[in-house]
Amino acid sequence: MKLILLGTGTTLPQKNRNAAGLLIHILDEYLLFDCGNGILRQIEQINVDFTQIRDIFISHLHADHVNDLPVLLKANIMRKISHQIRIYGPSTIMKSLEGWFKEVYPYLDKVLEIMKVEEIKTEWIERENWKIQAFPVQHGIEAYGFKLIAEGKTIVYSGDTGYCEELIQMAQNADLLIHECSYPTEYGHGKGHTTPLEVGQIAQDANVKQVILTHFYPVCNGRENEMLEDVKKRYNGEVIFGKDLQVFNLE
Repeated sequence: MKLILLGTGTTLPQKNRNAAGLLIHILDEYLLFDCGNGILRQIEQINVDFTQIRDIFISHLHADHVNDLPVLLKANIMRKISHQIRIYGPSTIMKSLEGWFKEVYPYLDKVLEIMKVEEIKTEWIERENWKIQAFPVQHGIEAYGFKLIAEGKTIVYSGDTGYCEELIQMAQNADLLIHECSYPTEYGHGKGHTTPLEVGQIAQDANVKQVILTHFYPVCNGRENEMLEDVKKRYNGEVIFGKDLQVFNLE
């Protein structure tokens, strides 16, 4: 199993950080988690055929997590794919997509034919090679994290969230926690994002084996070591400060 950080940034532009996106490669399948602006180009950078992505999980409907979804779907139409793309997202996702393709981008109406949209529920989504369970997180709007089990490994992706007890429960003993860490500790404001100290507490309480930090605002630039040290004040495991296009092999 291979994990690629497509985008570790946010809405604010940064030279070395794209908006949110995470790609997981399991055998011959690609699973995409979030699809912020620029993600389609990031997929091209790692030489992956975007038409192989048939399952997309959207954590919430903020722009930096969903803006490239119409572009990705249109690109699939232009490649004349013969399969449907399964999209999982919050309860308003179908209404949002229909609004895009009927009102904002009516010339893309054919995209509706290749979409199979499902509202996120908390039951497991199971396929032959993997299973995923969504769970609610704290972000001020309807938002979810995801727990993936595949090839004997458990991976948890937080999406955007503040300190969240449900996430701690879902991440218990996980092999890997990919968690947002939007600001240095002193900028913590309790509005749906986490600081390094909070991530450290979450990771320690969940007893996860490894943490990858992601979703950094520009204020984090140059403060990477400081933020890592703050996580380690409360967490005893390995912590990685994520970078765009970074690849991790899980064996």
